[in-house]
Amino acid sequence: MRPGSNSAQILLAEIVVPLMPENEENLRSELARLSADLNFDTATFSEAARRFSAAPTRENDGVTGWRPLSAVPPQLREDMVLLAPGETYGPVSLGPALGIFQMRGLSEGNFQAPTVTSVDYATIALPPVSTEEGVLAAEALRAEIDVCDDLYATRPGGFERFDQPLSAIPGDIAMALAALDAGEIGFGVSRNGGATTLAVMLCDRTTAEPEAGREAVRQQLIAQRLEGYADALLEELRADAIITYE
Repeated sequence: MRPGSNSAQILLAEIVVPLMPENEENLRSELARLSADLNFDTATFSEAARRFSAAPTRENDGVTGWRPLSAVPPQLREDMVLLAPGETYGPVSLGPALGIFQMRGLSEGNFQAPTVTSVDYATIALPPVSTEEGVLAAEALRAEIDVCDDLYATRPGGFERFDQPLSAIPGDIAMALAALDAGEIGFGVSRNGGATTLAVMLCDRTTAEPEAGREAVRQQLIAQRLEGYADALLEELRADAIITYE
């Protein structure tokens, strides 16, 4: 996706670190320190993404590519739209992982993009795509299906399908879905400590009325952000895992 349409779009870089039993206690505090150290330092953020991130975007310096702003989970969108270029954000809970993000660009358009209210999507468990078996399984999946309904004939019982509001979707899956168009499949989500690749397929998005103008949205998000500071403080006090960086 590229900016230039009427839809607001966002470009991020990310560092995603899995939660493991041995690192869960201190990871959040270490990632908070890393996020602060990398604030407004895009070159070092990219280097850290290549070294530490478990997401496939590490091969692209952690850069996610342009995503519709309205498809980003609302709990993240409310803060990310306020970031300056190069500013970092996080750590953020992403299901079985934690992530930190860095703003790389915001294409506003006329800020009339419809708001995504719910997402219809499917998940399919595969061998890890870092292995030859996983690569072959991913290629076979792509060859078998064009739309989500094909799964009922080709993989009966071998997938799960959901229709959920963005706020109810696990963070890592929601971020993967944000980069997809209907009928596309992503292979960047893992489970079981990387032993399983969870293929994510976007079936459809349900949207509401177009968003208001940018200034009105900013004022609304600032108010929501202030209201959420207490919850954010409690979230930051949770102890999670540890990483080491230079």
